[in-house]
Amino acid sequence: MPSRTVASSSTNSHKYSKAKKHTQHHVDEFSLEFPLDDSYVDAFEKALNADPDDDSTEHIAAATDFMPIRQKIKKKRQKVPSGFEGISYHIVRFPMMLIIFIIIAFELLLYFLVRQIVNLRGERYLLREKLRRTTTYEEWVVAANELDEHFNYNEWKNEIPFGYYDFNLLQKVNRDLKNLMKGPNENALLLKNAVQNCVKNNFAGVENVRLYSQTYYGTKKLVENYYNEVTDALDFLRTTNSLSLEDKKKIFRNMHKNYGRTALCLSGGACFGYYHLGIVKALFDADVLPTVITGTSAGALIAALIGVRKDDELSQVLNPKLSSRLTACSETFTDW
Repeated sequence: MPSRTVASSSTNSHKYSKAKKHTQHHVDEFSLEFPLDDSYVDAFEKALNADPDDDSTEHIAAATDFMPIRQKIKKKRQKVPSGFEGISYHIVRFPMMLIIFIIIAFELLLYFLVRQIVNLRGERYLLREKLRRTTTYEEWVVAANELDEHFNYNEWKNEIPFGYYDFNLLQKVNRDLKNLMKGPNENALLLKNAVQNCVKNNFAGVENVRLYSQTYYGTKKLVENYYNEVTDALDFLRTTNSLSLEDKKKIFRNMHKNYGRTALCLSGGACFGYYHLGIVKALFDADVLPTVITGTSAGALIAALIGVRKDDELSQVLNPKLSSRLTACSETFTDW
């Protein structure tokens, strides 16, 4: 019991000390003195008597940090100068523009005239006229090579890199074919496998149109060497004694299936019929006229004319006088 009494007395004394300290720090609100300044009273009275509908105060709307709070002040535009200066501008500007356009048109016409004079009297014009006047394929090849030499197209032929064919693969194939043909007869089997792999349509991109549209005659020397190496390899396989006759037949039969057959497609159009005659005659004279010929419109007429005749008959039919007998499109526009 005595111990409990001592503990409770100590607790009460501690609470009494805390309450005493709080009383010392607490300020009685009735003991505060307010300043008796008339300005505060007037401001308070003015705020109480203010009209709520009065919009004299500035309202600031909420805006982002990327937009200015104040409105932009537009600059006043300068007035157009009046008097003689403004009148002269409106009167003179159209004649001046007309004079400038006339000068530009005259210079442009003079430029085209100079270009035409150079083309008509220059060397390239003479070479092109020589190409147009050729009557045989051999003459055309000579004139085309002269044009390639004049335009420095032979440099393009000698350059190996080009983005439209695999020149690295062609270099390797040319090198392998040449080495196998120079080796012993035992290399005939290896040569057969190499030729069968490369005798295919558009092998390494050699049939890309871009390769044959950069010059007047021929293409890259690397592509021409590839054709020559493949031709020599086929001739080597045909004449070698290392392969039997049955093996040779099998090889060429498989290559014929892989490579397929070339067809001549003659497009339509009235004027194209005359061009088709020249193309067919050039192919026939070079002994490379395909056995499969097709066409549309005027091309179908030429294909029918060629497809029903033998070689000895074609040599008589394909002559310049035949063009005068093509009257399928000779009617005038009034007849149409």
